[in-house]
Amino acid sequence: MPITIHGDASVVGQGIVQETINLYKIDGYSVGGTIRIVLNNQIGFTISKERFLRSSRYCTDIFKFTQFPIFHVNADDIEAVMFSSRIALDFREKFRKDVVVELIGYRRRGHSEIDDPKVTQPVMYHIIEQHETSRSIYSKSLIKNDIITHEDVEDMIGSYRRKLKENSFSSYGINFINDVEHPTDFKNLKIRSNSIIGVKNLQKTLQEISSVPKNFMLHPMVDKILQNRSRIATKESLCDWATSEILAYSTLLQLGFDVRISGEDVSRGTFFQRNFRIYDQIDGKEYFSIEKISNCIGTINVWDSVLSEESTLAFEYGYSLVHNGSLTVWEAQFGDFSNVAQVVIDQFISSGNKKWGIESNLVIFLPHGYEGQGPDHSSARVERYLQLCAEKNMKIFVPSDPSQIYHALLEHCCIDRDQRCPLIVFSPKSLLRHPDCLVGLKELACGRFRKVIGEDEKYSISKKIQRVILCCGKIYYELLEERNVSIKKINKTIAIIRIEQLYPFPNEELKQEIQKYPCVVDFIWCQEEPKNQGAWNYIKEYIKKVIPSYANLSYFGRSELSTSVEGDRVRYRLKQKHIVQSALTG
Repeated sequence: MPITIHGDASVVGQGIVQETINLYKIDGYSVGGTIRIVLNNQIGFTISKERFLRSSRYCTDIFKFTQFPIFHVNADDIEAVMFSSRIALDFREKFRKDVVVELIGYRRRGHSEIDDPKVTQPVMYHIIEQHETSRSIYSKSLIKNDIITHEDVEDMIGSYRRKLKENSFSSYGINFINDVEHPTDFKNLKIRSNSIIGVKNLQKTLQEISSVPKNFMLHPMVDKILQNRSRIATKESLCDWATSEILAYSTLLQLGFDVRISGEDVSRGTFFQRNFRIYDQIDGKEYFSIEKISNCIGTINVWDSVLSEESTLAFEYGYSLVHNGSLTVWEAQFGDFSNVAQVVIDQFISSGNKKWGIESNLVIFLPHGYEGQGPDHSSARVERYLQLCAEKNMKIFVPSDPSQIYHALLEHCCIDRDQRCPLIVFSPKSLLRHPDCLVGLKELACGRFRKVIGEDEKYSISKKIQRVILCCGKIYYELLEERNVSIKKINKTIAIIRIEQLYPFPNEELKQEIQKYPCVVDFIWCQEEPKNQGAWNYIKEYIKKVIPSYANLSYFGRSELSTSVEGDRVRYRLKQKHIVQSALTG
């Protein structure tokens, strides 16, 4: 049973409270009611005047928009506190709704024990000093009613203090019940996966996913997507990003993992790429094809969340702690919007294991990439996540082809328990339909996640290579396209290496690629983000340690900006083209 404890100033002042209240009846987020205890000490830090704390009469008025019952209780009246708590518990059990108990009291020592509250609340604390403690009031009431004696009170106080001195109170560590563990041990899972992750099984799964019931009227755009997936199954087409992602979930379900995916528009996909659920255009009937695949052992839930980042990400983090043997995915509509949930990322996701020893294998998808949509729809702020990385607390991936996301998700679930940690994926937008961002099913069935992707053989063995460009993400395809256009000018003298895992940094894998070009002294890091953003300030020291001591490392990208990108589409295109051309020919 969930119990939350609030302060009188924060319950009405912090937006996260309203966000979580709004979840109480939402499918995928309802927990069957929460007991909410509000400790109203009538002081918020050094403020005690209501007009400075809130605009409503009661601090609990924030709960009225969902019509939760609210009990206002005198905190000095112990019997009233117990009585209201029992009613709250009974109400929650019967109606499965939240219920609020506001304990109206005071804080005897001010905001903290080291403060002198008389500095800002002299009148209030003069009254509090003269006021009896709750213990004294309650014990006198019990003695007056002949329930206990004065000696009994002294014995209880003495016993309690002796236990404190003797340190005889039991201490309990945090123990999360992992009710969904790995479906089998890792060795057996690898044996089973050989039969499940085969080309034939992937083809069969695709056919099942792209099939719909008879007489089901599809939207023409959805019909086109399903037809393309059917062609992939027959090897008439190559596999795009969304198809690879859905096949990853299907494979995990067949291996016995449960899958939960949530976020704004995740079922359809912000960029109309997934379409987990499809709808009959005549009667609106819903069809969820991934549930119909053969040999499905696990369960899948896909939840389109409310328009809230902080509360939903926090919910998924908590869910992943309990269900850390399953796959839990949260996706931001655009990666930029995850900044609304920065508190959750800072306080829990990046540091929860270190602070409390709790394991989360949450996966976060942050659509990232500069496509001319302006400063608020381009950057998921790679630099912020890299700044939080240390002690192997997270993994940071920037996958650039469809097979990478397939293998990333499978390997993330199958990893040994002591290596579990949150996975941050800077996922693509324009690459979802890029003609060169396609793979065959064999690359899913037989491949693996590559932390670093080097050149193909004709470039890696070329002695003509004079420059090596290092990059990550979609700018690789822009560099590749420009290199192909300028092939006569540069005469196969430039190699491009993609770094797909930014943290933990793949030193050895990058070193192996760099060693293919022992004569190169000109190394470049190319990014579309500004110089004070993106991976540059984090990655440059790692690269310097890997390249030869006689080589140079240069930066090609946007200069420092206060925003993530230019606000004008024309200026954006000119700058993007300049970055790519300069990296190749500058």
